[in-house]
Amino acid sequence: MTVQNLLQHVENILKDKNQPPREIANILKALRMDHPKIYSLEGVESLSEPLAKQIIKAFKEDVPVQYITEMAHFFGLRFYVNPDVLIPRPETEELIYKVIQYVQCSTLQILDIGTGSGCIPITLKTKCDQSTITAIDVSAAAIEVAQKNALDHKADIQFKQLDFLDSKQWGSLEVYDVIISNPPYISPVEKSKMSVSTVRHEPSIALFTAGDPLVFYKKIKDFASDHLSKTGVIFLELNEFNAEETLAIFSDTYDCQLIEDMQGKARILKCHQKINEN
Repeated sequence: MTVQNLLQHVENILKDKNQPPREIANILKALRMDHPKIYSLEGVESLSEPLAKQIIKAFKEDVPVQYITEMAHFFGLRFYVNPDVLIPRPETEELIYKVIQYVQCSTLQILDIGTGSGCIPITLKTKCDQSTITAIDVSAAAIEVAQKNALDHKADIQFKQLDFLDSKQWGSLEVYDVIISNPPYISPVEKSKMSVSTVRHEPSIALFTAGDPLVFYKKIKDFASDHLSKTGVIFLELNEFNAEETLAIFSDTYDCQLIEDMQGKARILKCHQKINEN
């Protein structure tokens, strides 16, 4: 099967699944440019039959193209991804942009909670090498992916596997000038509103909370009471539908602001210690 024939097969599959034309074009471009065994071929050259069948089967099963190519783009960088980690998303690019604006390449201690692919700390390290960055995740498999990406980008990050929801494990963590997190914040009842590919193939542990969708934010607030420096700042990605509730968790202790994304949705929370005017 030639590359062109494969792309036509995939396009037909996506049309049958009622994917929007623009999304189809983006998927076909990603498949053509990011798949290591397709990129090197001209459109008329043939793929091995097993590979072509594997790719077609994956699209029929709603596997995201990033898992098929094992490649995701984030903030101008390429990251290795597999089903052990979430696919980096544009909303998180906006989060890291705000962090970079704040950090201004100062010498700071930074913590990323729930690092997944490592896209947040690695991007930050490539832009602001002076800071010392620690990244944690409950998943050993995710840590492996993040370490691979850090090696690929020559980013010096300290990775730790620990369960952040277990406060007994916080003893191995230090005091930080910046705490960042894009934590799980979706209630399982919201699954019906999400794309089939996300629910079927992306790691549930990185998407959904067991019950309270705000549990990670409450834990981050508790953690920050002893692990955020006096001049430190917290940056969090939010579920737009719980933005006000998340703000309320922090606002009694911190000065906070909700930041809207490019679509006008409240997707980022920035907090710092309240200034004592007495």
